[in-house]
Amino acid sequence: MSEQIMQQILSELQTIKTEVAGIKTEVAGIKTEVAEIKSEQKSMGARLDRMESDIAEIKKDTALIPLVQRAVLESHSDVTTIKNNQQEQQKILERLTYRSVSHEADIAELRRI
Repeated sequence: MSEQIMQQILSELQTIKTEVAGIKTEVAGIKTEVAEIKSEQKSMGARLDRMESDIAEIKKDTALIPLVQRAVLESHSDVTTIKNNQQEQQKILERLTYRSVSHEADIAELRRI
């Protein structure tokens, strides 16, 4: 073969070698990116598991809300009943106090007679 053809072949081989080296570099970069993506995916999976656990706990806690509401309403009803009873007792005490004062006045008047 002629020297010129050999030089062309050598030049082409060097170009191919350079391109292959560039491709290897790009593949290494892609592998690194894929490894990072896999790591992030594992991290996201762990976060998702924690979120699912938190959601389950929240659902469990919110299931108690109707029971708490019912207890509050019952307590409110009881407090209202106690308040009404106290008001009635206060009225009775006022009447008894009035009667006591009235009786004392009557007794004092009878003693004078």
